[in-house]
Amino acid sequence: MGEDKVTAIDVEDLKSPEHRIIQDGDVVAIGHTPMSELFAGQVALHPKRYIKTTPGTTQTSVPGVFACGDVPRLGVSASA
Repeated sequence: MGEDKVTAIDVEDLKSPEHRIIQDGDVVAIGHTPMSELFAGQVALHPKRYIKTTPGTTQTSVPGVFACGDVPRLGVSASA
């Protein structure tokens, strides 16, 4: 919403009648560079530094170690 910049977003809250959140800034991109340096050499990584996981799970190349947040490449990383 807004003409020159985003001034609010419309969000439906099923637990209240509120529908609008006023904002002062935007997140344009998130998760484009996963913060996975800490895990390099410990679990398998994709060339773009995402942690490789077993398809359909968050299991990494190390048994008992799971990936979450912006570091696994699990398909949908954002939606609009």
